[in-house]
Amino acid sequence: SASSSNSNPVSSLKLRQDITEYQDFHILPEAAWDDLLSWYGGGPPIPRKVVQGLSADPIVEIYPWTINIRHVRGETKTMEISRTATVGELLSVACKLFNETPANCMLFYSGSALQNHSYSLEVVGFSPP
Repeated sequence: SASSSNSNPVSSLKLRQDITEYQDFHILPEAAWDDLLSWYGGGPPIPRKVVQGLSADPIVEIYPWTINIRHVRGETKTMEISRTATVGELLSVACKLFNETPANCMLFYSGSALQNHSYSLEVVGFSPP
């Protein structure tokens, strides 16, 4: 039987950090999930991306990065984003979060502007705390 700490591996549709693959969850192709769901019910689905990061092999990104974005006026919002997202994709999401146009948005990380919008966050050395 599952211990109470592992009885629900999901918290607010995010995977808890203290869970183990094959013991608490399984990674399935979407078609397999759909079949199991139609046969047995259940849910909710927690879709994850297969990403090609800096390592040679593609991996399932179990835990996307959770980052805080702070507006120059001081408001902070939290979001999840893939480590393979580009600077441009992060900028686009950040602009939408704060209802700003892209022309009015700029990203800074550790005091430096992130200007090459085609680079992945991983490539530019971005990493959440």
